[in-house]
Amino acid sequence: MKTDANGDEGASPSTFPYPAIPVSVPLSKTEELLFASCRQHNVDLLREALSHLKTPQAIGEFINASRDPLGNTALHVASFRGSLDCLDFLLDQDGVEVDPHNRMEGDTPLHSAARLSTEEGAEEEAKAVIEMLLEAGADPRFPRLPYLPNRVKEYGIKGG
Repeated sequence: MKTDANGDEGASPSTFPYPAIPVSVPLSKTEELLFASCRQHNVDLLREALSHLKTPQAIGEFINASRDPLGNTALHVASFRGSLDCLDFLLDQDGVEVDPHNRMEGDTPLHSAARLSTEEGAEEEAKAVIEMLLEAGADPRFPRLPYLPNRVKEYGIKGG
């Protein structure tokens, strides 16, 4: 087993399938607005957060690179919160990756939507989020989506 710089034994970084993301990266003001807008279902705040970026490519790169302390992207947050307008806006941006993995579990936004589907009273939002992500090209074949196959069948969603 390999040891890290502190001499602690742990899993070899080459065996972990997801890229390492530094744990204590402080969020910029723009990133704070990005995540707050998705938590609050506020697409106007989302537009404001991205307004300083001048090109569609810069917007997509910023969305892809921005991570909360758990390694979630704005797509993860919007998916778990059922923030349909924000999710739609994010997915419309050029170059946005629809299947990014978070740092904690390697989850994708589709995993977040599957978790939302288990919340009481959130079934319709979850269905809409799952449909939106699948239409945008999310891959339902990623492992660890225990709720998704049942939800896809239950909701009658095409593409899963």
